[in-house]
Amino acid sequence: MSAIPPLPGAPLLSIATVAERAGCSRQAIYDAIRNGRIRACRVAGRVLIAEADAEQFIRDWPERKKGAAARWREFRDWQAHQRAVAQQRPPARPDTDGAAE
Repeated sequence: MSAIPPLPGAPLLSIATVAERAGCSRQAIYDAIRNGRIRACRVAGRVLIAEADAEQFIRDWPERKKGAAARWREFRDWQAHQRAVAQQRPPARPDTDGAAE
């Protein structure tokens, strides 16, 4: 956490607000602070982030708004594609071991 507070008058945001704007969890914000990816300061016992720092973090944060339903939809689409490809293949020829009938 930064020991130097942001400039006076700079808007400060709470962890929850930054997490909501970034589309991630509060724990992800705390992890980013601990890892030095986002600067924060403690004011009156609260951890706050300057709005400019929050906006920079949000621009750099990868968008992960895919929920379980979206992932399952992608999986079903992939399965359908695989079935379609398999149906387009010619049928496999039976193996012949050189024996003539």
